[in-house]
Amino acid sequence: MHRETSSETAVAHLSDLRQSLVKENYVSPEPLSKKAEEQFFADLLNVSKYPEFHDGLEVAESLLLRVSNENKKKLLKILFDKADWVMMGLGNKDGPDYDSEDSYYPEMLEDETQLKPKDAREVYGAKLAHYQKLIKML
Repeated sequence: MHRETSSETAVAHLSDLRQSLVKENYVSPEPLSKKAEEQFFADLLNVSKYPEFHDGLEVAESLLLRVSNENKKKLLKILFDKADWVMMGLGNKDGPDYDSEDSYYPEMLEDETQLKPKDAREVYGAKLAHYQKLIKML
């Protein structure tokens, strides 16, 4: 028998709250035109446009509901890669035990997102797992 933890209860509560707000205020997103979609993918893959992986990730997530079904899997693969790159930048440990190449990255990400490295690893790790699950479903 599974006992619900406090974090599971909190997630369920937030999910219920989100659903009630969505029902109340939901406006279906307009799909992108074919030309806008092509430009979006070109921009997303242009490293100079979004030099920090987490920035490109946020932009891509914001348009996930607006791309055509034929391009959803392509976008999810890009999201997966960007989340994976964020995780690589964060490394597995903090402080003197930091085990990745760019020691500035966890601090920079914290400045931009307000997430401590440990919390950022949880958030981006969850995103990574979610994208992988969605890719398999398509």
